[in-house]
Amino acid sequence: LANLRVANLSQNQLTSGLNVFNNCTKLERLLLHYNQLQDQILPSIGQLKRLKLLYLQNNRVYGSLPAEVCNLSKLEFLNLSHNNLRGCIPDNIGQLSSLQSLLLHQNNIIGPVPLSIKDLQSLRDFFIFRPYPAEFSAPTRKFSKRYFERVYVFGPSAGINSMHWTYPTVYGREKDPSDEQSVTLFTGKL
Repeated sequence: LANLRVANLSQNQLTSGLNVFNNCTKLERLLLHYNQLQDQILPSIGQLKRLKLLYLQNNRVYGSLPAEVCNLSKLEFLNLSHNNLRGCIPDNIGQLSSLQSLLLHQNNIIGPVPLSIKDLQSLRDFFIFRPYPAEFSAPTRKFSKRYFERVYVFGPSAGINSMHWTYPTVYGREKDPSDEQSVTLFTGKL
């Protein structure tokens, strides 16, 4: 299917076949969410240079997120939530210059969050680890958008080990000494 641009096989009972699309180089939208896919994401996914939307949420996709995903420079929406992914976010995540939505929650992703994430100037929807309260806020100076649709703050006191605030209070709570175990990603005031 050399000219395939949209593949939507979501909400079925598929158990494999995620990577059969990796040679469809004109593909712009791949929707396989709400299936039972038990595949790994192979590095060959990096060949889908025109891909703008990748929805694989609510499957059983396992393994780590290959660094080649970050070669998808036109990717705007990436939802891999509710799977069995493990490991770290690729260091070169900042190469996804068109990315507006990054949803990786309900996996076994571990930190630290790569600092290259600050290069995602179009990012508006961001949820990586476990559920935590969302707030609207002005972004830090490193982001050009006026606000994120959802902004999540993470810290070890919330049971998450990657993100950290550098200002004295957040959500009305004083910064705790245990919060120092996390990596600073955002600076400024929420």
